[in-house]
Amino acid sequence: MEPDEIRAEIERRKKRAVDLKIRETLWSLYKTLKAPDTATAQLIIGPTIYDLIYKEAPQSSTRYSGQDRGDFEEEEIIIPATLALLVDNQKVFKFQIRNSTRLTREGPTWNNYLGDVTRFIEGKWVSELTEFLARRNAEQKALREQKEQPQLDSLRKRFGL
Repeated sequence: MEPDEIRAEIERRKKRAVDLKIRETLWSLYKTLKAPDTATAQLIIGPTIYDLIYKEAPQSSTRYSGQDRGDFEEEEIIIPATLALLVDNQKVFKFQIRNSTRLTREGPTWNNYLGDVTRFIEGKWVSELTEFLARRNAEQKALREQKEQPQLDSLRKRFGL
């Protein structure tokens, strides 16, 4: 392949990863599976082992002040990070994350910006993880509805429905 063809194929694969919402799937899995005080999470589906590895870079901080803000000075703290996926110890996916905390007069606000895809080797893991997350979300929704049913019945009776 020529260099231009390689670059075009990489961009096509990055776009495919974004279109498939792989970053969102992995971030959601990581946040729900990781144990406190660890930067990794592991999931085993059948014989396949999925490892999610989160790494933070040094944080940066920016202070904002202006005449319209009075004496209060706002601050934004940014922590760049990456989240990588290993499938049976093979690196198959990695993307950048920008964790931002903005301290304002009204209180803090948080944002996790899912950034550039820096590795994507497609395989059956894409559909396996997407299907696993969909099943897990459906199960959690069913449990929530089951738990809320007595309260909903009580409200229905109180409002004559």
